[in-house]
Amino acid sequence: MESTRAHLQQLRDEAERTYAILFDQDTIKIFADLLGGALSKINDYISGIGGGLNAITSIGMQIANIFNKQISQSVVRTSENIKG
Repeated sequence: MESTRAHLQQLRDEAERTYAILFDQDTIKIFADLLGGALSKINDYISGIGGGLNAITSIGMQIANIFNKQISQSVVRTSENIKG
């Protein structure tokens, strides 16, 4: 156990043990299935709006619409600060 390699191996072994304790195989399978399903829906949506630059533009506009009120308030505050 004096060598660096032995210490690193011990660290790897404990990390694998921690992983095995926290994440059993059934949990990982369920999580992977959920994530795969979510990505499938996201890909269908992106494909449906045309993909590429169209998708980026559309998603950006949707985000801007969601945060429209916060953006406008920030612009107003900045404008008032500049005037002040």
